[in-house]
Amino acid sequence: MTLQIRRRITTVLSLNLARRCTALCLILGATGPAQAMSVIDQQQPIVDIAVGSLAIGGTSTQKLAQVVTAGMSGYLTEVRLPVACDAGSNLIVEIQEVTAGAPNGVVLTSQAVSGTSLPPFFPSPPSFRGLVLSTPVSVTAGTQFAIVLRSAGTCGVFGGPVGDSYVAGNLYFDALPNPPGWLCACSFAGDRFDLPFQTLVDPVCLPPTIGSLSASPSKLWPANHRMVDVTLDYDVAATCPA
Repeated sequence: MTLQIRRRITTVLSLNLARRCTALCLILGATGPAQAMSVIDQQQPIVDIAVGSLAIGGTSTQKLAQVVTAGMSGYLTEVRLPVACDAGSNLIVEIQEVTAGAPNGVVLTSQAVSGTSLPPFFPSPPSFRGLVLSTPVSVTAGTQFAIVLRSAGTCGVFGGPVGDSYVAGNLYFDALPNPPGWLCACSFAGDRFDLPFQTLVDPVCLPPTIGSLSASPSKLWPANHRMVDVTLDYDVAATCPA
């Protein structure tokens, strides 16, 4: 959405060039990028509890990764998953780069989440729990990244429905006794190809664009070192969502 605003302001200028430049810089000076509130960008909202949760850590030291394709450009600030941990077990959340559809080990940011904030769900049904990234990651619309979950203790996350419920990425796992390396859940017919998840992105807004500038009067002459009222008319266009 583009927001257009018509402005009119009056300032006092003299022919003194230094003063004129200062006044115009104050009026039309550079504006830093504005940011909106984080919004849900991508999601697979269906949680399937029929087969229980997928292990994170534990005796198999299993790691899970959900590949996501960003729908908007901005800063990834939070991911949400139906995840829980045993007492004393912490969860590590990494955002990794992706190559050929799979995580490639390049960590863009890492966040340790205390297991005490992710207690077991039972007897309550599973729900999304927010995992806020203290160091947000810049993402670009159309590019992929991976949400990697690992733990030195024992955690778990519920899966999505059977089949490919999120077509812009897949669930991968790395667990013993398999050789090290990521395997795609999509390799197994009838499996659940994705985790339930939500990604929250803070869109980056460009500075407002100022155009159609006119001044009345448009010329100060002759030079007499006196202050003169000058009215400026201009349009402001902004692409921020708010």
